[in-house]
Amino acid sequence: MNLPFGIVRAALSQDKDLILIADSDGSVQLWNMKTKQEIRVFNKYIGNVHILAFSPNVKSFLTDCDNFNVCQWNLATGDLEHIYQGHTDTVSDAIYSPNGNKVLTTSYDNSIKLWDANSEDLLHTFSVPDVARAISFSPEGDEILVGSDNKIIYLVDLASYDTLWSYEESSGPIRDATFSPDGKTILFGSSEGFLRLLDRYTGELLSEYFAGYTAVSSIAISSDNQYILAGFQDHTVRLWGASSTNKLLRTFRIHQAPIVEVAFTKDGKHIFTSSLDGNIRLLNIDYRQLLELSCSLLLRDLTYEQRIQYDIMDDNLSLLCGEFCEDKSLPNHGFHPTCPQWSLGSRPDFIIPEP
Repeated sequence: MNLPFGIVRAALSQDKDLILIADSDGSVQLWNMKTKQEIRVFNKYIGNVHILAFSPNVKSFLTDCDNFNVCQWNLATGDLEHIYQGHTDTVSDAIYSPNGNKVLTTSYDNSIKLWDANSEDLLHTFSVPDVARAISFSPEGDEILVGSDNKIIYLVDLASYDTLWSYEESSGPIRDATFSPDGKTILFGSSEGFLRLLDRYTGELLSEYFAGYTAVSSIAISSDNQYILAGFQDHTVRLWGASSTNKLLRTFRIHQAPIVEVAFTKDGKHIFTSSLDGNIRLLNIDYRQLLELSCSLLLRDLTYEQRIQYDIMDDNLSLLCGEFCEDKSLPNHGFHPTCPQWSLGSRPDFIIPEP
């Protein structure tokens, strides 16, 4: 989707069917990911929205409001349901627990607050040495991750509120953190382009990934725990295999501004990306599927420029286009001679069709 405005923040619903988009003019839009149609626009906010989170039951969502507070809104009506008040400085993030019964907020006042999502009661306040920009619930909802600007990530038990372990990152402040879907590992990314995979129970370093000295914006782990995805401030999105080899599989250069959000779709076959350039993309993890789509729908192979964008430089895969073009011969550079070629310069709005 190519949107006529800048994307400040984006959030996918748990079932990956809906997306909330915080627009640069301060409104929030709800879109259907399957039909790529706008469902409704919420315009009841004061100032720009920098926080978005769906409730697990997809009936409510969170935003920042009035700087120091977090508001919960009804997704169907847009009515205000709750206000979580208590921070004394700008709120930097807010998330729901997996069962939706709790809300976790973090702020530039160097505190993290745990709330009852039904009563709005404050359950606990955690003090941190520096701003915590990365927070995440464990899949069971019994522990939280806290990554802060002091380069330390903490694992905290919600029964005792004790810190189970901490890990000090040498490269820079923590920018995002998450548990793996199976709950066995923890992934975080720093402002210096490093990603680390840790053992959840011991905090031991298992693997590390490096994308160059560019800040991490958003990270994700696939549902089968086989892939690691990260978006960066240098406009790129990178996909790794989540094994001990740390192999970088693909680098996507499909955006013209810093990445806002990355995620895997429910089926695990596609990745979702959003950027400050106003574009949202759904991309195939397997580039063979992307080439098949291009060949069957456009009756042509990808151009050289597009192959660079999508990090597909395997000329042998151009044989896929032979099924859809009259001439079966292929030139050495791998593009089928009978398939029309559109350069990016002549089609600046060109987007590979989404499945």
